[in-house]
Amino acid sequence: MERNTLVFEDLSPEQQKEYKEASLNIESLPPCPGCNRTYKFRVGAWDLSAEINMDKKAMLERKRRERLSSQLIQARIRGIFARRDAKRRAKAKELYKRLLNRACVIIQTHYRGHRARLIAVTERSLQLIRNAHKRLLKTALFNKFGMKKVFYFKKPTQVKLLHEDYRLLIERLGNNPPLHRLEWSMQEIARRIFRLQCNFATRIQKLIRGVIGRNFIRQFRAERSRLTRIQTFGVFLIQRAYRGWFFREKRKATKLSKWKEKMRQMYKKERLVKKNKKNKQTKRDLLMRRYKKERREEQMAIMTGKTVYGAQNGQRMLAFSKSIYADDKLQNQTRSWIENRREEKFGKLGELKTMKRKFARHRFIQHKEKQDTVFTGYFKPEKNQRREEFMKRINNLKARFSVIGPGKSWQDQIK
Repeated sequence: MERNTLVFEDLSPEQQKEYKEASLNIESLPPCPGCNRTYKFRVGAWDLSAEINMDKKAMLERKRRERLSSQLIQARIRGIFARRDAKRRAKAKELYKRLLNRACVIIQTHYRGHRARLIAVTERSLQLIRNAHKRLLKTALFNKFGMKKVFYFKKPTQVKLLHEDYRLLIERLGNNPPLHRLEWSMQEIARRIFRLQCNFATRIQKLIRGVIGRNFIRQFRAERSRLTRIQTFGVFLIQRAYRGWFFREKRKATKLSKWKEKMRQMYKKERLVKKNKKNKQTKRDLLMRRYKKERREEQMAIMTGKTVYGAQNGQRMLAFSKSIYADDKLQNQTRSWIENRREEKFGKLGELKTMKRKFARHRFIQHKEKQDTVFTGYFKPEKNQRREEFMKRINNLKARFSVIGPGKSWQDQIK
C-alpha cells in the first residue's frame, strides 16, 4: 500500500476460501485505519522495491527541479539587489565627488586668502623696512641671544628686486632661501623696527613732556605763591587769633579731662580695694563655715563610730579627712587662701626669685660651655631666645626714653 503499513484483518471462512481461490474482493474489506482506503491493499507477502525505487527517482527529479527553480529565483533576486546597490553606489560616488569638489574649493579659498594676507603683511613689512633709518635696520638685524635669527640681502640689486617683487627674487634664487623663511624674516625685522621706533618715540615724548611739565610747574608755582601771599596775609591774622582761642579752650578741656581721669582712677582704685577686701572677708567667712561644718561632721563621725577614736596619733581631723566620709573641699579652699595671702605678701619677692633663677641658668650654661665645646651648639637656641628677649626689652626702653620723642625709634627716621 501507499503507506507501507501492515494491517491485520480477521477474515471469515468464506473470505478465506475466496482468498485461496484468488477471487477475494479487496473493496469488501474494512478500510485502513490510517488513510481510510482499501484499493491499495495487498494480501500476503508483497515486494515493494519497485515502487520504492520509483518514488526515489521521482523525489530526486523533484529536488533537481526545485534546485533549478530556486537558483533561477535567486539569480533574479540577486540581479534586482545588485542593480539597486549599483544605483546606490553610483549616487553615493557622485555625492562624494561633489562633496570632495566643494571641500577642495573651500580649502583653495582659505589657502588663497591666507597667501594673500601673508603677501599683504610682507609687503607692508618691506615698506616699513624701506622707510626705516639705516641705524634702526642695523639694530634690528643684530641677532641677540635667545632670539630667532633673521637675514637680509646685502647686494643692491637683490635689495631693489626684494622691494619690487620678493617672490620673483626667490624664484630667481632657486627658492634658496625658502619663501616662507623670507616672509617670516621680513615680518620679524619689521616688528623689531616698529618696537625700536616706539621705544625712541617714547623717549622723545618723555623728554618733551618733562620739559613742558617742568616749565608749567615752575610758572604755576610762582603764580600760586604770589596769589597765596596776597590771599593769606589777612588769613594768618585770623588763624593766629583763632588758634590762640582754640588751644586755650582745648587746654581747659584737657585739664578737666585729666582731673576726671585722675579722680576716676582714684575711685576705681578705692572700689577695687573695697571689692578685694570684701571678697577676702567673704572667702574667709566661707572658709570658717566650711571648717566648722567639717568639725561638726568629724565629731558626729566619732560619736556614731564611723571613725576610730585615737587614730593618726590622736589627730582627729587628719583621721577624719582620710576616711571615706570626708572630701577635699576644705583642703583646697585652705590651700587657695594660703597661696593668695602669700602672693599678697611676697609678690615682689617672687619676681626677684624668678630673675635669680634665670641668671642662675645663664651661669650654669656658661659653666657647661667652659667644660666642653660640645654644649655650645646644644645651648645655642636657648641663648638666641634669651638674647632676643633682652634686645626687645632694650629697644622698648630706647623707644620710651628716646631723644626724638617718646614711643619713637631711630629706625623710623631712616625710612
